[in-house]
Amino acid sequence: MSDATVTVTGNVASDVQTVPVRKEEVASFRLASQRRYLNRRTGRWVDDEPSFYRIVCWRPALAENVAKSVKKGEPVVVQGRLKLKDWTDANGNQRTDAEIDAWSVAYDLVRGTAEFTRTRRQLLNRTDDGDPLDALRSEQRARAEDEVIEDPATGEMFHVSELQRERSIPGGADGSAQQTTADADADGDDDGDGDTGTVPATADGADTEVARTGHAA
Repeated sequence: MSDATVTVTGNVASDVQTVPVRKEEVASFRLASQRRYLNRRTGRWVDDEPSFYRIVCWRPALAENVAKSVKKGEPVVVQGRLKLKDWTDANGNQRTDAEIDAWSVAYDLVRGTAEFTRTRRQLLNRTDDGDPLDALRSEQRARAEDEVIEDPATGEMFHVSELQRERSIPGGADGSAQQTTADADADGDDDGDGDTGTVPATADGADTEVARTGHAA
């Protein structure tokens, strides 16, 4: 198996499928990418043989928006990590599957128009008089927590937010416990405002994007 960062354009070749994985929805679909080139001998444009990819959206916000937006036959641009997986079929033939772990899916506006609708994640929840920098930091932090980490030993997928929650509780992944209110009182650090302990970060805080396509040009 080999990995590479790629950007692929093509048409959605299947309906979007969603499956629950670790309390989150993962979206996937097939993508057909076909290159056109100019035949200099005939002076005509020729369609090359199509290449097919399996697109997998592990990030919760992307998976949700892709499931609500993308339809079979629509032209899209996908950016992500390409994985080539070799396997042997029942007849002993060597096969290779191309899979892209997508971190961005967009419509190909060379071939049509789209209408954009912004979605608001619950924890961002900023007000008009709030600090724009605070909102930006919240959005960046939430996007980072949507990142997916693969355990190389088991192949199991984890969200960064899940690992952060484990570290934020007593006996978590790093073996440390948070300071309790009693500890704060004993240290003389209680200033009377009732603010003690640490609030763990969550993954629900980013503005994400949904686009709906129009008719192809």
